[in-house]
Amino acid sequence: THMDESAALLDAVLLEQDVKAFLEGPVYKYLSACASYDRDSALLRLATVDPTDSPLITKLQNVVWRCDSLHSWIREALENGRMSREVLENE
Repeated sequence: THMDESAALLDAVLLEQDVKAFLEGPVYKYLSACASYDRDSALLRLATVDPTDSPLITKLQNVVWRCDSLHSWIREALENGRMSREVLENE
């Protein structure tokens, strides 16, 4: 229904606001720094790993994926909130 759609849009806008506040805080700064360090370390290790060491390659790729996912989820929440706000403003 229209009410359910509006509620979902409002939820996305509120999440965007929460994410923006989170990005300003020390927890995000800490997590982001840890993720960047882990990602960079994994990429450096991938450059020199034995190409036959599939388990290690998979493990390092997973580290990079996990770190990239953190930032991707944040961007997604921000974008969904922005788009939802535009829809609500145009109703």
